[in-house]
Amino acid sequence: PTPAGDVSAAADETKKGAPQHQVEPLTEEPVRFLQGFLEKAEAGAGSGPVALQVLFATVPHPVETHLAADVDAFLAEHGLGRADIGCFVIHTGGPKVLEATQAALELPAGALDASWDCLRRMGNLSSASVLCVLEEIQLRRTPAPGTWGLLAAMGPAFCSELLLLRW
Repeated sequence: PTPAGDVSAAADETKKGAPQHQVEPLTEEPVRFLQGFLEKAEAGAGSGPVALQVLFATVPHPVETHLAADVDAFLAEHGLGRADIGCFVIHTGGPKVLEATQAALELPAGALDASWDCLRRMGNLSSASVLCVLEEIQLRRTPAPGTWGLLAAMGPAFCSELLLLRW
């Protein structure tokens, strides 16, 4: 065993007994394979994590075209409209998703500040990032009692989850 913090002793010990792992640089063959895989994924023929990343690049479009109607229908079921909502707890799907959400829902400047702040601090944690935004609002931006809120998260294959809140 080596003393904590003694990097040179740990390095010497590694040289003595443990096998060394080397990372080889990518050759042209894997690079060509990866380029082909990405091209197929972008064309919709891929699967797995890379295809999912390509999907995420398209999320602003369904937000722009469907979110407002979905939100309006959801709120109408509760006798409410967008103008009744005083607090928006929106998933931090990235700058383009937040911009698309603000435009689609015709939100005033500042309505998504909690989402933007969480995006800057934590990044996009997928739909679970909405919990970071909810925490931010609860701890630092608590609406007045009786304020209606809308929590919205988005997920793969474009799905959105909506939750009506009241403080």
